[in-house]
Amino acid sequence: MSVVSPEFRSWWSEYPVRRFRPATITVRHPRAGPIELEVFQLRPVEYPNLLMAVQAPATPVAAGRIAAVLAAEQIG
Repeated sequence: MSVVSPEFRSWWSEYPVRRFRPATITVRHPRAGPIELEVFQLRPVEYPNLLMAVQAPATPVAAGRIAAVLAAEQIG
């Protein structure tokens, strides 16, 4: 987001971020098989009751499996 939004870039550089390590989970997709995901949880200091969870591919293999499923969805 920092690349496309000067406003976000300015805001983000001033925002305190603590170090943390993501959790890694494996989901079993019926067509793609096992996909490893890193799970990040973000909780804004100003709004402690809000929680944003983001799941991202943990490996290039996982990213490839996700891309293959998405490509098949567009074709079918």
